Amino acid sequence: MEIQLLGGPSVHLLGRKLHLGTPKQQVVFAMLAVRPGQVVTVKDLVDELWPDGPPRSAVANVRTYAANLR
Repeated sequence: MEIQLLGGPSVHLLGRKLHLGTPKQQVVFAMLAVRPGQVVTVKDLVDELWPDGPPRSAVANVRTYAANLR
């Protein structure tokens, strides 16, 4: 697996580029990728995705983004 973060996140697996989803989902991926072996909390992700204040659906959205990356 090859992970590239500069110039926009991308992942190649067995010579195939994987789809990382929406821009917010790509941010979740990038945050997880730069902190391997560390806990990235939902709060950290919410704060990064919505710095001016999260919507009511923020936690559910973050969980969906993470689930879609699996």
